[in-house]
Amino acid sequence: MNITWYDKNNDIYSPEVAPNCQFLKKLISFDADAVQNVINIIFSEQKFLDIFMKNAQGMSNVFDKLNIRIGLVNKSDQTEYIESTTVDSSVIFIGNDDDENKYLSIFNNRACIVSNSCHSSISTIGYQRHLSNEVNTNSISLSELREDFSAAESKMRAVRSIFFKKSAVKKQDSYSQRSRITGIDIYECCQLIRYAGLSSELDFFFINAEEESGNENIWDFITTSIWYYLEGKTHKNIDDKAENKKIYLVDCEFFDDAIVFIKSEITNRWWFKHPISEMQVPCSENDYNSLRVGQIPDLMSAQLFVEGETIAVKGS
Repeated sequence: MNITWYDKNNDIYSPEVAPNCQFLKKLISFDADAVQNVINIIFSEQKFLDIFMKNAQGMSNVFDKLNIRIGLVNKSDQTEYIESTTVDSSVIFIGNDDDENKYLSIFNNRACIVSNSCHSSISTIGYQRHLSNEVNTNSISLSELREDFSAAESKMRAVRSIFFKKSAVKKQDSYSQRSRITGIDIYECCQLIRYAGLSSELDFFFINAEEESGNENIWDFITTSIWYYLEGKTHKNIDDKAENKKIYLVDCEFFDDAIVFIKSEITNRWWFKHPISEMQVPCSENDYNSLRVGQIPDLMSAQLFVEGETIAVKGS
């Protein structure tokens, strides 16, 4: 894959052009010898890269733990890059409609979409009922999101990729011609995206920057969103230490053994242990509370079926 990488040797993005440019300086300070915490920010079009770097001026740098690399795709076929590179490093991709369709087909059920309309088969967060012809049960509407933000957080921790559509954010905050007057606000947007960055499983974050009539006002929103995603990535290992976690056991009539729930004392994030694989599955506090009163939450129900067979249920 033919990608042009930008670093401190590229005078075109020299931080000396702005008096307050800590973030911009970080963006062009990639260390090729450091292999940990690499974040690749890839742009499909030169104009996207130029506007982003312009908007990055004046932003603070709190990303000393990250090794950020800026790149521009020189060829239209990016499939090879995605398949070969995202395993070992995280990618933020800023592209257009064609890029979005291509990458959605690659990640498919490993993806989650943030949009004002619900995808028929891929989990969608923040969809609005009056804008959705189809609704799949694995999605979260705008009203459900505002009622329980933690449900969206746990869903994003369970996927490999997030596709963020500007349409999810209300027009007053996104300035996008694809948005409506209803939607999540910029504060909810930044909180969602920071949650996405905190995920240790997520390694591909896509933002569709295509806009009709060359509208550049959206870039304040896009650049801010990327900043909060990077802040999340800075703290993605914050829950790794066992001493920062509490264990809860829930007896339930549907299972032979108690279900193990785990809560982080730092981020208040939750997991439960899969009764067969013992893998830690992201969940929310509401899932824990539901099982305590004998109700199997939807998230757990999905984990109880493997190729159509019920597993780990008492008496099965």
